[in-house]
Amino acid sequence: MQSFTAAELVRLSSEQPSTPVIEGLLNEGGIMLIHGAEQSFKSLFAFQVAESMASATPLLRLWSVPRPRKVGVIATTMKPPELGVRLAKMFANRELPDNIQFLTNKKLIGWLGGPLADKFIGGWIAEQAIEISIIDAANNCIEVAKRDSSYYKGRSCFLDADVVNNFFTALRRLPVQARLVVLQDRQRKLERVPNWNEQSDVILRMKRVQRTNEVRLHIEKLHPGKLDTISLWFDQVCFRLTPLPPVVAVLEYGPRSLAELMADLRVRFGIDGSTGGKMLNEQKPYLRESPKDVFEINWARAEKAPWHPFLVNPAGGPQ
Repeated sequence: MQSFTAAELVRLSSEQPSTPVIEGLLNEGGIMLIHGAEQSFKSLFAFQVAESMASATPLLRLWSVPRPRKVGVIATTMKPPELGVRLAKMFANRELPDNIQFLTNKKLIGWLGGPLADKFIGGWIAEQAIEISIIDAANNCIEVAKRDSSYYKGRSCFLDADVVNNFFTALRRLPVQARLVVLQDRQRKLERVPNWNEQSDVILRMKRVQRTNEVRLHIEKLHPGKLDTISLWFDQVCFRLTPLPPVVAVLEYGPRSLAELMADLRVRFGIDGSTGGKMLNEQKPYLRESPKDVFEINWARAEKAPWHPFLVNPAGGPQ
């Protein structure tokens, strides 16, 4: 057992600093856990994380990615054609990333926590030179661990501490630099499972706002004792989550007439005229309105807006 003085630990922190995968969010050796109920855009968010890490582009315009890495996505809920449809929508107007590899064989996925994991999953990781692994969703992997657990014997509980511990132990054995896991709450909240939140370095909880395309991203583990929340909106046109309020997202690249703005809100975010009008009023302190009902972002006032850090070019407007 190795012990350190306080001075030695301070020196080690400067000599051996953590290597970020996503600046301020995930480091090498870490595990990021994303969880939420069904239809809360978890998979979509995971794919955006994969894209950011593979292309070294900022995640949600907030967290920078220092360098591109090869990402391996273990998809347990979608077949290859379904994945293809999803990716075709996400990259309709963008170049498909060649730095992401997908695995969809459910038989192999079930072996993650078993003796064959090193041979098959580890072999796939080595063959494809994968640096970051993403499991979406890991419920299927955990179900295998449940069946092997003497605790359950037909009980309907989702997880217990032993199953969680065994699953994360298997995760850490994967020969990758960092791991991202998506879990779906099916039968009870994960918070009630003993020790579940002690297993990962970052926990992100996604909760969809009822009857809207808005989802709240809660950062639970990154800042102990503090709950950070980011509101994300599903843009149906680019098939991505955006941290910009819908009105701002529409106006970001140029002015729109009132009719054009309302039409875009409906098409892109599924927002009706009444709700769109309320959202427009909320953002008016940061907008400029012409006599002909044409709206655009007032870039000087936008500096004081809570969404200012998410703008593509907040200094002087779009180029």
